[in-house]
Amino acid sequence: MKSVCNLFIMAVFALSLGLSGCAKEDPAKPLDIGSFKTATVEGTILYITDVTTGTTQKYSSPPTLEINASIPYSALKSGATGTYYIPKKDITYSGGKYTVTVPVGPSGANVTIIVSPFLGTQKQTKSGSNIDVNGLWRLSGGNSFTVNSVLPGQTALETVKKLYFTEQDGVGSDV
Repeated sequence: MKSVCNLFIMAVFALSLGLSGCAKEDPAKPLDIGSFKTATVEGTILYITDVTTGTTQKYSSPPTLEINASIPYSALKSGATGTYYIPKKDITYSGGKYTVTVPVGPSGANVTIIVSPFLGTQKQTKSGSNIDVNGLWRLSGGNSFTVNSVLPGQTALETVKKLYFTEQDGVGSDV
């Protein structure tokens, strides 16, 4: 009987150690993004709103654009998974020019810039008349592009990106 009692006490003791060990575990802490150095990506986005002028078409800047940006968490911590979306306060857009400030690790990061498509018009010549055509404006080649290997303290100047217009009937013009 004494050995059964000792066995029971040892089992309770082991169980209490196991449960107290679980209680002490800390949940995973998110990365402290503020502790990383930063880099900047700057660029320009343009479109042609009037294609009735023949060869003298002029690029202009969209009045407003919805721009987002992201980097892989693995650029900040080796082995991390997922995507870190840059807060809106770190993205500016004005007069066709955008600036994105991103956290980067010592090896840098690949920054994905996302430009949301938007509805608008383009002045075109149809049947001898100049008319406004309704359609969708988006980046040529998709809704995003990647700026590779942006290093801490660097200002990466990205090439000018042009928007593509697709009429509501599906006919498009690359600008």
